[in-house]
Amino acid sequence: MKVLYIGNYNDGTGWGNAAKANILSLSMIDGVKVYPKSITFNGSYETKNEAMLLLEAKNGKLNGTPDVCIQHTLPNLYSYDSRYKNIGVFYFEANSVPIEWIAQLNMMDELWVATEKNKKDAFSSGVTTPIKVVPIPLDADKILYLSEMGGKIDRMVDRFNFGFVGEFVERKNLKALLMAFHAEFDPSEPVNLFVKTSGVDMDTLKQYANQIKAGLKIRNRYIEEIFVSGMMEEKDYYSVLSQCSCLVVPSRAEGWCIPAWEAMALNIPVISAEGTELMPHENELMKFVPSRVEPCFGALDTMSFLQTAHQTWNEIDVTELRKAMRERYETPIEKVDSSWHELLSFKSVGNAMKKNMQNLLKEKNV
Repeated sequence: MKVLYIGNYNDGTGWGNAAKANILSLSMIDGVKVYPKSITFNGSYETKNEAMLLLEAKNGKLNGTPDVCIQHTLPNLYSYDSRYKNIGVFYFEANSVPIEWIAQLNMMDELWVATEKNKKDAFSSGVTTPIKVVPIPLDADKILYLSEMGGKIDRMVDRFNFGFVGEFVERKNLKALLMAFHAEFDPSEPVNLFVKTSGVDMDTLKQYANQIKAGLKIRNRYIEEIFVSGMMEEKDYYSVLSQCSCLVVPSRAEGWCIPAWEAMALNIPVISAEGTELMPHENELMKFVPSRVEPCFGALDTMSFLQTAHQTWNEIDVTELRKAMRERYETPIEKVDSSWHELLSFKSVGNAMKKNMQNLLKEKNV
């Protein structure tokens, strides 16, 4: 089976990393030859990931027609070719699909999303194309290995460390976490807040945090945050992530939230808002905080034709978040069952994708 896989796997974003993981998963499966085709949304034209470089060199460019074309890109960029099966991979970070995407989604042969909630919300939004749930694969063994290889942050040694990993955008709702942390914890307590973000310079980030502390009127009695902005070497990222005692995901919406699953691979508990994409995957490491449904206000404005006024997402309750963080601080979680690692392994997800495509190829074109 020849598979052309189009995705922004060099961009270093959540969407791009998901494309990279899916491509590498398929490359491990017997009977599937995957041809990656790179596109970019942020100017990252050069392939730097070693595994992807090897795959590009090994398979080269596709000659002729594929059996399946997987388009892991924005639905408004989808195209359809009746010579092969067309699969669209997409995620959306709200409680419904943008209405501007519906027509393109409905012209595909099949769609893949990462969660049951995305599937349910897509159908409720008017999508009629068959949808399969394909989780984003996770290499838990690699994460555990790299977490022992990288550098550490001295301030995080022998402390309880809350962590946050996400872009500096409204959807990620860093404001709620900063408010909860500084309102709940006193400098006399051995606790830190580690923030790994991107899309903002350090001066702006510190100014943002200072404005929140000023608004809380905590004066000069507070715990200084630990900020990292920009890319980290993979081994250093996982090493520092392993220093976190609890990852907080205050996001208003998520398509999957790769950092949450990376944290749980390291046995780190996660706090998230009710109603997010993490909700259907509840396990011992997850704790959900009440939230309320609100209009999507301040969504990232990357596409001028998209209107989000009709969409909603979930605003976490900061008071309840404070309680949840206090509970995790006072009652740490011991090691829990890790059998779910296998369900998200590269081979498991790769085989699921292969099965989906085999079934699709059996269907006759209409």
